[in-house]
Amino acid sequence: MIFQRQRLMCGWTPRQKIKYYIKNECIEDEANNLPQFVEKSEAAIHTVNGLVRTEAGIEKTIHTFPLSENLREKTKHITQEQVFKNTIENTPYEFKMVEIDKLITSQGVVFLDFVEKLKQSFPQNPSAEQLFDICLTLTKEYAPISRLKANENTYIYASDSADFRVIGVFPKPVKDYQLSSDLITGIPVRSVIVLLGYGLPVATAVEVDKKIFLINGFHRLYALAEMGVKEVPLLIHKITDQFDLSPYKPYITEFLFNHPRPPLMKDFFNPDLTLEIKTIPRRKTIKVQVNHESFDVPL
Repeated sequence: MIFQRQRLMCGWTPRQKIKYYIKNECIEDEANNLPQFVEKSEAAIHTVNGLVRTEAGIEKTIHTFPLSENLREKTKHITQEQVFKNTIENTPYEFKMVEIDKLITSQGVVFLDFVEKLKQSFPQNPSAEQLFDICLTLTKEYAPISRLKANENTYIYASDSADFRVIGVFPKPVKDYQLSSDLITGIPVRSVIVLLGYGLPVATAVEVDKKIFLINGFHRLYALAEMGVKEVPLLIHKITDQFDLSPYKPYITEFLFNHPRPPLMKDFFNPDLTLEIKTIPRRKTIKVQVNHESFDVPL
């Protein structure tokens, strides 16, 4: 049977959510073992309670230090790229070396097969320059995207990468590009462009109140940690007030921000806090459908 291997963080996850995930995401053999998974997830909650007593506030002791002069020079090439300027929010940021273990993460699942592919593509003992290229480069190999035309106005795109997304929708004058004459049945004047692709491949974190939350690059850092790497270069947004966290709410929830001992990267390597499961293979799919309506309005 074809399946994908995942590691599921269960220590901070409600039991009902664990049960729903096992029932709906796992292959049948795994779903049949639901009582065992629920029992282990309940034990994980007790483990977290122990961590609250022994490690409360440990996330604030995360070790960071400046990049070397050579690496600082490499960041200049990144910040001058227009795609970087367009993507990074208007908040102060800096590049620093950061301890992996104590990064706070909202990630609930590790895709283990993807991690293995990453590890095979990384050098065995990466140098500082190689870590920079892994974590901060703007160029990388992306998963191929397949396309299906469902009907005249609907296209379906799919990718093996969970990062596949709609980047934006923009109105454009037709003169800005060429159209095949075979496609034209009238006089084209305006167009709407839908851009599909991937997010900026820069490993990124947010620092606030001495806590550093990882918001991009989870699987790369997980793979590197599994290889024995302790510190990596990251782009860090500097937030001085927690009320400025609204752009990052999908990654920094109130629960995560206020928990006395939030989930850290190192917790994914603790078998008492995780479940290894076999899930039904899936691909990230985006359906693009064009609906148009014509009507009159008063001047």
